[in-house]
Amino acid sequence: MIVLARPLALFLAEARRRQPNEACGLFGGRPGRIMSFYACANVDQSPFTYRIDPARILSVLRQMEAAGQSLVAIGHSHPTTPAVPSQTDVREAHYPGCLYLIASLRAETPEVRGFWIDQGQVVEEPLEVTGGPSSRAR
Repeated sequence: MIVLARPLALFLAEARRRQPNEACGLFGGRPGRIMSFYACANVDQSPFTYRIDPARILSVLRQMEAAGQSLVAIGHSHPTTPAVPSQTDVREAHYPGCLYLIASLRAETPEVRGFWIDQGQVVEEPLEVTGGPSSRAR
């Protein structure tokens, strides 16, 4: 189970701000605990796909290292579809050691789910939201 709180609120605020396009960002922390969120521009500027500039990824990784954290999750939003990985999400999942968080904004209350994606295999990870925003996390 992965624990997150304030980073989830920041992620959801970014997702709402970027509508109708997908939002994306990186989460830092330690195994089993997400501690920080770093918003990243969606280079695709699309409601269906996302891509993070590699220079931004490197910059964030350096910030995480300086804070004693590592990359633990990659998040993006689905503005109008469920919080499940699309075929594109599965095909483009290049960080098998990271959890993929997906926030669906199709309902008034966002739904956030986490998935491990490795070589086309998708396994859902339960999430525990502690003192965070109003959302349904599974």
